Amino acid sequence: MLGLDFGFPNRGSPFIGAPKEVGSLVNKLHLGTSPTGIGPAAGQLFRYGLVGILTNIVGYLLYLWLTLLGLDPKVSATICFASGVAIGFVLNRTWSFRDRTYIRSTFPRYVIAYASAYIVDIIGLYLLVDLAGYRHEIVQLILIVSIAFGLFAAQKIWIFSGLRGDGLDR
Repeated sequence: MLGLDFGFPNRGSPFIGAPKEVGSLVNKLHLGTSPTGIGPAAGQLFRYGLVGILTNIVGYLLYLWLTLLGLDPKVSATICFASGVAIGFVLNRTWSFRDRTYIRSTFPRYVIAYASAYIVDIIGLYLLVDLAGYRHEIVQLILIVSIAFGLFAAQKIWIFSGLRGDGLDR
């Protein structure tokens, strides 16, 4: 089996020939490790999806309303992003990931992840709207969806991983 360990007992790797980094990521996400084939991340992903759908629909409608009022798309995105981050942290910490780790460990990581996502969002708006001339409504919708996948992985692996930041479990 090429020496790859994906944490799938007696089932082999679904990523035969993949680099070890893929196995490490799969193990950290805990995908496909239960007897039913549905990993512990499935519930988290479902709850994260519901939180994300709710906050992003509200945020997107707020974005459209603010731009309709004449606010610049990047300023509108900033306002929506900040409010979505605050609400999302509370909902994802308490419900999606059911994390009991100290807030002083998780909140700074959450802010770093979302600040990075914000930068990607603003750069995407600048490149695709300001330079390329695409409609901001469509571009922002696509950015919201694509950024969400990276943020789930960041929350699962790094933010709400159950570590306090000092390398010790709760």
